[in-house]
Amino acid sequence: MQALLEERFHLKVHRETRQVPVFDLVASKRGLRLQVAKVECYAPGRDAPLRLAPGQPRPPLCGRGTRDSDGIAVHGSSMADFCLALSRVALRLDRRKFIDKTGIAGHFDFDLKFPPDDTSPYMEPGLSAAQETRANPADDFWRLQGALLRVGLKLIPAKGPDEVIVIDHAERPTPN
Repeated sequence: MQALLEERFHLKVHRETRQVPVFDLVASKRGLRLQVAKVECYAPGRDAPLRLAPGQPRPPLCGRGTRDSDGIAVHGSSMADFCLALSRVALRLDRRKFIDKTGIAGHFDFDLKFPPDDTSPYMEPGLSAAQETRANPADDFWRLQGALLRVGLKLIPAKGPDEVIVIDHAERPTPN
């Protein structure tokens, strides 16, 4: 695909690291309240190839999480892998990167439940939960922050490094 774009559009790009808005994940003053993972996650390419006995369940993949309307689940992950999963999960947070600043080692099961919409301390007064979701584009941040606070973590908006693609040159496409 890159060769096609270079040929048709005379596209020239390069990658560079820039300071961009990120979220730092830090430990709150209340102390960590997470369950230690029953199984550590598996990172293809980083860990040795998986050799499972027949009937043995496959471990969760590092940096993978699931999200539903009630919360986010990431199992068997380190804090760094949890941040990677948060960066990949569909949240309305401007596609920001999450960076582990906790200093906490080990693997944990993250089963974060969002605070109920109608009892969230971050909800604007006078709005129903349905109106809040539509009216407030930062709703995912506050719901995630509430869930993280329950387990002894919190997010702090910050600036941090991230790799970006910079377009140096592009032209109108050549005819077919």
